[in-house]
Amino acid sequence: MKGIIEQIKAPQLIRRQKGVRELKKRIDAKDISSQEVQVLASKLTSLLDSDESSWQVKHGVFLAAEGLLKIHMLGNKERKSVMKAALENLEHKEYRVRLVIGSVLQALAAEDGISVYNNCKEVILKSIDKNFTRDPSMVKIENKGKFLLPVANLLDLVECEEKSKADKEVAKEEVKSDPTVSAPPSGLPATPPTGAVLPSLGGGLPGLGRIGGKALKKRLEHHRLPKHNKENKPGASKAAVKKPSVTTRVSKPAELTRWKAELREQMHDTEGWKSLETSFNALKCIITGTKGAFSRFVDDNFLALLEVASMHTNRFVREITYHTTAAIAQNCDIKTLENLANRTCTLLAKGLSDNWSQVRYASSIATRNLMVRAIKAGFAEKYLGILLPPMCINRYYVAQGVRIYSHETWRMVMGERGPELVAKYIDKVVKFYVSQAKADNHAVREAACACITELALKVEKKAVSPHVTVLLDTLIECFKDDSWPVRDAACNACGDFITAFPEESKPTMKKLYVLWFDHLKDSIPT
Repeated sequence: MKGIIEQIKAPQLIRRQKGVRELKKRIDAKDISSQEVQVLASKLTSLLDSDESSWQVKHGVFLAAEGLLKIHMLGNKERKSVMKAALENLEHKEYRVRLVIGSVLQALAAEDGISVYNNCKEVILKSIDKNFTRDPSMVKIENKGKFLLPVANLLDLVECEEKSKADKEVAKEEVKSDPTVSAPPSGLPATPPTGAVLPSLGGGLPGLGRIGGKALKKRLEHHRLPKHNKENKPGASKAAVKKPSVTTRVSKPAELTRWKAELREQMHDTEGWKSLETSFNALKCIITGTKGAFSRFVDDNFLALLEVASMHTNRFVREITYHTTAAIAQNCDIKTLENLANRTCTLLAKGLSDNWSQVRYASSIATRNLMVRAIKAGFAEKYLGILLPPMCINRYYVAQGVRIYSHETWRMVMGERGPELVAKYIDKVVKFYVSQAKADNHAVREAACACITELALKVEKKAVSPHVTVLLDTLIECFKDDSWPVRDAACNACGDFITAFPEESKPTMKKLYVLWFDHLKDSIPT
């Protein structure tokens, strides 16, 4: 028994896992009595209460607790102690501890039912709410190992550059008026620029001169963050942050940082977000553990949380949000499922079109869980107009996991009616394909070309014929793409379209001949 505890407390993960397996093996073989298991459980839970326990010890104990819960070997007292420790460590600094807590809460929910959520709800939702947003001015974004300057400092830098230019002009005038004054070496200011002392960016700010100081300052002016004064002066008004337009981009020059126009997007997709992802994971695990009993908690407020989280800046948060949606869709009752479909159908379509493969995959799982059950309940077809186009294009997505899963889902949901349903929703399908052919991600553009090819080969010609011109124009644009796989896919698609629709394709033949001959001289041999 002592050897098992030492293994569970070991610094190495493989030893901790081995200790848990050994414990379960001995319990299954009945080498340990239930009384001895209770003594062992008490010793393990006492380690969770100790402030001196390292994260490895806590991780090992939570692993052991999960294993004991799954075989129903934890008493009521020990389960309460484990739940208390899980909630206390919900925001533990070590990610692996936070992650295993989700599995423990799932096992507890399977054992004790919905009462686990009632006891955990306040703590988990408070953690999600607290960590949902971050202060953009304090976020560190890597740029050659350096930090992103807050907007206010960037403006100060622009002012310094403008002053430096003004000093150069003054120096030139002095040289012209007084020959005894020598000009400074090329590239150096006549006098050191004054202003705020800024941290080094490791090589300066590449490309800053392309826009020009005044132009960049003008574009950044509405992004200036409020100044944080240590003392609040009486009658002083707080500086307001004016929300920029979605179309405004400060990331030109892009080399400066992965800068985004809106304040919420100053953190990039993979920026750390404290414990937000793992708190959502704990919520998802409880939903999975409680199964259908959770349905009564899926109200408007809960669905609103999912809606907002699915549009979060951080891609890990978006991913776990769709996994949470998938858990609800798989376990909730039919009434809740229909309400979920009404509220999240558009969001699922957005997730299926996300730039990150992991988010697409999570959304694909949620879509399958929802649609398979909706088909049996008889209300699936009203959502096909929204979900069918992205479901279709993901069958050609570059990430193999997404592609294979999407093929399986297509067969499960559409059956043999795929071409028929595509023809039925052809207007929405074409509009979506055209938009995806202009996506930033080259893999998405390639998939769009493959799907457009499919329209020419598999879908009823009468349905596709009115859209041939638009589709060929889209393919011609893709024919000029910087990415050779996109050019290659567009080339094949154009040939298939001309074969299938010779009359409709005649107006574009001159353009296509030029492109085909250029394609023969392409440096890529395919």
